[in-house]
Amino acid sequence: MTRILVFSAPLYGHINPILAVIEQLISRGAEVAFYAPENFEQAIRATGATFKTYHSTFMPPGTPCRIKLADGRHMALPTTLPLTILLETGRVLPQILVKRAPGDPIISCMTPFVCGDE
Repeated sequence: MTRILVFSAPLYGHINPILAVIEQLISRGAEVAFYAPENFEQAIRATGATFKTYHSTFMPPGTPCRIKLADGRHMALPTTLPLTILLETGRVLPQILVKRAPGDPIISCMTPFVCGDE
């Protein structure tokens, strides 16, 4: 059986579109674990996926953000939606990767990628 981990930003525009894909994967025999914040649990469980939560520090666009630059300096700037999603991905992905079994692909609804072992 194929096992797939999915994770998403806590935004309806990221989670809702993938729900039909998750239903199709499950109907074809895949075992899907979907990581998202708790307020999406009901919609995710309705697909047949296993719901898993993660700790989110999602900041609404416009929230001041302090970023460490490569040279060690810090820079403060207001977040934009792409930056917010990038920061959330950087915080969430490590939480999920430690729970992933070798070979389990991951589908991210925050950034467009699917990854496996290679």
